[in-house]
Amino acid sequence: MSRLKNFLKNLQNPADRQRVAANLGIDLKAVMSEQPHNSTATPPAIGNNNIYSEEKTMTETIYGHRADGTAISREYAEKNINTWYAEAATFTELGDMVVQLMQSMTMKNAPEDFRITSESDFQAEVKRGKELLGLN
Repeated sequence: MSRLKNFLKNLQNPADRQRVAANLGIDLKAVMSEQPHNSTATPPAIGNNNIYSEEKTMTETIYGHRADGTAISREYAEKNINTWYAEAATFTELGDMVVQLMQSMTMKNAPEDFRITSESDFQAEVKRGKELLGLN
């Protein structure tokens, strides 16, 4: 019954309010004179307000941890794209996947330590870079 009373109180048009109350056989004056049970009653909804609220939580994506235990976040990795993985002592599962993806995207047939240590490594990278840029 309280939901019906709340519905009547929230109707904006007084004529609609009286018509609904008359059809349901409810004393409109008694309904309108009732005080809410708690002092923090919500104001009547105007328009098409969504009654459901969605709680959003902020979570930080961690890619790994340095040797001193500090975390390497996604934001830090995006700012330091070329060096963040070298700072990491351990990787999270997601961080390991990101490193593998970066390596597969940037170095095809890379040397074991991912450094160019010989002329042949350098020439292979130059050739690969030109292919990627379409400068053959």
